Amino acid sequence: MVQNQKSVYEKLGVKRIINAKGCVTTLGGSLMKPEVLDAMADASRHHVHLNELLTKASNRITELTGAEAAFISSGAAACLLLTAAACLTGKNESAVLKLPSLSTERNEFLVSIVDEHTYIHQAFRTSGGKVISVGDENNVSVEDYANAINSNTAALLFFYGEQSKAQLAEVVELGKKEGIPVIVDAASQLPPKSNLYDLIEIGADLVVFSGGKGIGGPQCSGIILGRKDLVDACVMNASPNSAIGRALKVGKEEIVGLVTALENFVETDEDQLLNEWLNRANTILQSADGISKIGTDIKYYPKGGAHTPVEPVVIISLLDLENAAERIQEKLVSGDPSIEIDIEENSLVIGTMSLKTGDAEIIAEKLSEAYKML
Repeated sequence: MVQNQKSVYEKLGVKRIINAKGCVTTLGGSLMKPEVLDAMADASRHHVHLNELLTKASNRITELTGAEAAFISSGAAACLLLTAAACLTGKNESAVLKLPSLSTERNEFLVSIVDEHTYIHQAFRTSGGKVISVGDENNVSVEDYANAINSNTAALLFFYGEQSKAQLAEVVELGKKEGIPVIVDAASQLPPKSNLYDLIEIGADLVVFSGGKGIGGPQCSGIILGRKDLVDACVMNASPNSAIGRALKVGKEEIVGLVTALENFVETDEDQLLNEWLNRANTILQSADGISKIGTDIKYYPKGGAHTPVEPVVIISLLDLENAAERIQEKLVSGDPSIEIDIEENSLVIGTMSLKTGDAEIIAEKLSEAYKML
């Protein structure tokens, strides 16, 4: 870049941030590697038939994951909408054209209350389905699913992350017994890369991952893996076809970028990656030496260990200064550079997964400065 030349964000008046919250949608997902950006730039220079590209890209994903079939859409939420549509229509072309007003009694989706994301519920309703909540805010059991199943049940939605693989195996067994598909929302459950294979091997019928989180692809991309008949039905309901998923268009650049990112991701040395994250965590933790606190720790997210390796997260529990964590968070966000962290009660929660080289050192410095200003 030419010296003093403004970045695209500076030209728009948008402040860049240091992201210590993680690969969250509101902060732009993940940062893509140069080879992913190069592939997207190359894709942008040529016209192709989009259906051919989607087919070939999906075939490549099945090679990388071992899944029976795969498809790419414009994010995990978009993928979940398509899985819902697929369970409603199957491969019936007439039914595809009638969504979301398809007249069918089998249109109920059993969704764990543990999956509290409103937009997930909206995705299933947008397809023409009805959401039936099961379990409670803390847990959902296979018995909760079993008690809610009736002749109108179209699919069971399982939220992997808060729920374990052992629980998934129980729900899959129930789904097989009742002849009802099991859809797994695993949007943010990469790494570890083993989740790309394990959830399908357990027997889930459809599994959804975000392309723009742990995989490191474009934020507006997501992957559906699973049974060929159901994935084929997802394709029929998806863009570029004239169907309910037309609004969920994914461009040729995102398709190529996601495949490239996935190729890189499956070759990741996860031990090395974890060591990098731990080094960042320790750098940040050292800055807490001058802060009055009741404890510091490096914990692993999420609780329950859906990730292996899990993300090391720095926890700094502050002394009983009034709203100390919230006040430090405000100072970090309003500073230059702006630093985004989480807080829980009166503790600072600082993630490591989305940091760039040098970010941990900046956080350590700014954290000490913010505390001194209290």
